[in-house]
Amino acid sequence: ACSPLVASDLLIFDLGKVLAFKKTDGSLAWEAGGDAPGFASPVLFKLGGKEYLTSFNVSGLVVYDFAARKEAARHTWKTRYDVNAATPIVAGNAVFISSGYDRGCTLLGFDGKSLKPVYEHKEMRNHVNNCVLVDGHLYGFDGQQGSNGALKCLELATGKVKWAEKGLKVGALMVAGGRIVAMLDGGELLIAEASPRAFTQLARAKVLGGQCWTYPVLCGGRIYCRSNQQKELVCIDVSGK
Repeated sequence: ACSPLVASDLLIFDLGKVLAFKKTDGSLAWEAGGDAPGFASPVLFKLGGKEYLTSFNVSGLVVYDFAARKEAARHTWKTRYDVNAATPIVAGNAVFISSGYDRGCTLLGFDGKSLKPVYEHKEMRNHVNNCVLVDGHLYGFDGQQGSNGALKCLELATGKVKWAEKGLKVGALMVAGGRIVAMLDGGELLIAEASPRAFTQLARAKVLGGQCWTYPVLCGGRIYCRSNQQKELVCIDVSGK
């Protein structure tokens, strides 16, 4: 269920085993690892002049030396049902991971050779969709998809909860122009300020029905939302024109 990553002339998939294909002809360029697959997408990042690649699989977080094509570090992170689905968030020399099923989250410091926990708690349990990092703060849903949870803001460096809006259907969000654009499971579109000071709702409307697990998409002054069960797509004009 991961999204492929385009890196130079390669197309990379995190299937537990990392596979890198040549874009030109689809042939296998290299592979690394051998863990069972999770659902998260790979992330390529730089640290100390070197490139690294994340693999968030059934075993936990594995970081690969991209040039050497070998494992640089790992941190075991087991969940019920072997589900690690949210894509890691990298900020400098730190990697944030989160999982559902009451597992929680952790911030890991990475020095090129090891991953060491900075904090770990259950204040952010991303089941399917990951948080968004804006100005040192994480915005995301804490709870299981298909049930009620909370939209929260966490300070990345400390893990401190800045605010929590409880009683919302767990969904997916993006941030643009200082605004949280969230699609709640069940079909409500929620717009709020992306600020650590407080939760401030700006707009909320029922736009779809059924199961909604996918991210809303903002493009050209329009928000696109999709449902799964009813197979519907809606477009909302927010350009103000």
